[in-house]
Amino acid sequence: MVRIIIFIVLATQSFAAEQCDVLGTLEADPYGVSQPVSFGDIEGAKLVEACDEAIAKQDRNLPRYLLQRSRGQLRLGNSDLALNDLFKSHELGYPAGTFGLATAYYLGDDIEQDFVKARELYLLAYEQRVRWAARGLSMLYSNERFANNDPHLSEVWSARFRYDVPISISAPTDLVDMVLDDFQARCNEAVYNDNNAFDTQFPAELTTHNDNFFDIQIDKTGKLATVIYGAFACSEYGYMWTGSGGSNYFLIVDDEIYQGWGGIPYSIEYDDGYHVILPRSGIACETSDYMLIATAGACNGIANWDETLHVFNSIGNQLPVWEPKI
Repeated sequence: MVRIIIFIVLATQSFAAEQCDVLGTLEADPYGVSQPVSFGDIEGAKLVEACDEAIAKQDRNLPRYLLQRSRGQLRLGNSDLALNDLFKSHELGYPAGTFGLATAYYLGDDIEQDFVKARELYLLAYEQRVRWAARGLSMLYSNERFANNDPHLSEVWSARFRYDVPISISAPTDLVDMVLDDFQARCNEAVYNDNNAFDTQFPAELTTHNDNFFDIQIDKTGKLATVIYGAFACSEYGYMWTGSGGSNYFLIVDDEIYQGWGGIPYSIEYDDGYHVILPRSGIACETSDYMLIATAGACNGIANWDETLHVFNSIGNQLPVWEPKI
């Protein structure tokens, strides 16, 4: 999955936007290279012609052009041609094409409605960073005609639709969601336990920020850890998990999640590898004569990745394995 994402990102960065992109980019497409165009604003004939020209070049952006041409065909009422392009875009591995096909199965317009197939395709698209697939799954699980209708799962996917996570990070979506779902659950609990929160809708609003997610290198082979810095806001309660000393943060390496507390982690290279620097401040630090520092004085922890044991080594286990509490 990561290789597919890297390929798509490189492809979108390597080519300037064609008219096919300018006239037909889908809002739900995280790999689009132009401003999105609403369906009502699509000029069907112009879009189809522009995409025909782009497709004739047969470059590696073909799956994206097929998706956008399908929008033009649908605008013209050519549903069979639109579905044909959607199927091809999906089969070529384009995530937003998969999302489009999932939506077609969910709606059942010009194709036999199939909620099970829609769920399968929405999940596949979401794993490849199509955030709008979470909205589709929320709608699906809230639909009483779906055999696996589940209001709780609908709420979970509704919350995930609002998470602002960059597509460039290396960590798999399910591990990122484990962390964010835990924050969301605690945010929901805070609102639920507030006797004055009469009008708050669930899921409660968890505000994430794109720049709270990034990769750092942790060894000489180029291995990456995804950092999730938990300076997130919860509804009207603000940044309830962040203080003067920093925030909870998490490092995701392969299939494991490690946790810490403090400032934003980063890594620096040294002769034998990389040090992961773990900034601390205030009472987390102490002076050489063992006095606690009550001010914002800074100190740093250091951790080093051990590939053989698949753990971080540090004094005092500063990056333990994380286990969700909720």
